[in-house]
Amino acid sequence: MPDQLASGDEFYRAIDVGGIILEVLAEVEIVGDQLHLRDLAVYPQGTDRGTVGQPRSTGPSGKR
Repeated sequence: MPDQLASGDEFYRAIDVGGIILEVLAEVEIVGDQLHLRDLAVYPQGTDRGTVGQPRSTGPSGKR
């Protein structure tokens, strides 16, 4: 059985989704008997850095 989570802890999981490993990282907040995951980040495994809010690349026609 995993250790109990406490407010302020980091929550981390790696999830296999169709052969792609997604990593999930969040801050834990416990309110009463509810678990809240704050500042949740989901990213593909092996990503060293990323940029939030950047548009995707466009194709030759300029359309996404």
